[in-house]
Amino acid sequence: MNRLQTVKDTRKIAAETLNTILQDVIQNQTKISEVQFRDNWLAELRKHKTIFSDGWYLPPPHGIGVLFGNINSDSRHNYHTLRPKDMWPRDDIFLDLKVGMAYLFASPVDKKTGIIGDFGLTIYFGKNQEVINHLQTCMKINKQIFDFIKVGMPFKDVYKYAEKIIIDAGLTNNVGSTTDPTGKDYGHTLPSTDKDWTDKEVELFKNNSTPWNAICELISKRRIFVNRVEKASYQPDMATTLEPRLTNSSNPDIPMASFHTVVTIHEDGSKELLTQFDDIFKTVGMNYM
Repeated sequence: MNRLQTVKDTRKIAAETLNTILQDVIQNQTKISEVQFRDNWLAELRKHKTIFSDGWYLPPPHGIGVLFGNINSDSRHNYHTLRPKDMWPRDDIFLDLKVGMAYLFASPVDKKTGIIGDFGLTIYFGKNQEVINHLQTCMKINKQIFDFIKVGMPFKDVYKYAEKIIIDAGLTNNVGSTTDPTGKDYGHTLPSTDKDWTDKEVELFKNNSTPWNAICELISKRRIFVNRVEKASYQPDMATTLEPRLTNSSNPDIPMASFHTVVTIHEDGSKELLTQFDDIFKTVGMNYM
């Protein structure tokens, strides 16, 4: 079983289905709410029988986050966490196809392996150059953190490095986590890429009567976080998320941006940063990315 390929394939489903929805909305100039966008994306995801019908990251409902906003720093997509009910998709907030921003997230789970394919990104339809510069900087920092990672490096060292380069860039990592005991991190392991599921856990996945929230809780608790104290290290055949959410410390008018990527480390020690954003960037006119 190629676990890292499963990670990539599962994320690919999220990326391609999201792009399908965006293309339809843009082509038809559809007035669409957060809830309707979420429901349309969910319907596309459910066409793929290799993944479970809902995502694992609950709440929000169905494991999907959809937040529409604008370039104001207090806009809706500048979320601290997707968990609270007021951050769930709403039916009275609509996507602005001329100058709007959005954060879009899905958490599909491969049926055969229980491997997750978390996927998310900020999109922007406007032309404000300060916002564009910020988006480019956020992606650059994501890649800088990736370049720093090496086999055998403790998670806490990556956290410290990320903190340093983000502060040096005049930015702040606006991540809040209700499940990480430290409350702040730069990502987490994708369960079963770092340690096999136990036989008992495998049976939970295979048993059709297992409540979905039990599966979600299992996945959640098996994650190890890239935080300031974690001694676990990057190892071959492992995948971790890399998901800084960055705001501008010196200019609070600049909105938050987030690119939810995944680091995969292959058996030979080589590594890859999974973005899978290019088609979406083209669809929404973010060719500068």
